[in-house]
Amino acid sequence: QTGCDRCPAGEQPNGTHTGCEQCPAGTFSDGSPVSIYEGDVCKTCQISSAYRDNNAYPNADQTGCDQCPAGEQPNGAYTGCEQCPAGTFSTGTPVPLYNDVCKPYPPSMPPSPPASPPPMPLSPPSPPAS
Repeated sequence: QTGCDRCPAGEQPNGTHTGCEQCPAGTFSDGSPVSIYEGDVCKTCQISSAYRDNNAYPNADQTGCDQCPAGEQPNGAYTGCEQCPAGTFSTGTPVPLYNDVCKPYPPSMPPSPPASPPPMPLSPPSPPAS
């Protein structure tokens, strides 16, 4: 061998360093060089020096990070977004590390009413008239 190749964005070296493989779920790689002191090629959006955002998750091709929209937060695996828990909200903007994305509603800002009422139970059919 006469040199080394860099893995493309969204990938990392495989276990034997003979090729590249997709970044693990919940991580990304932008394809830039990584020093031996930086550790893993694929990083989470929360620890990446470019993002450091608690409200971000890797985009579909794992080459960067996307922001969860208002009313949502990253899911537990950081592979997409999920609704904020009842009684909380989010603004869809970056959130510093170690801070909750979804925050409780302040007393001056009551929660929005649900989008639709809960489903009503169906009534049993009436017996046929005799």
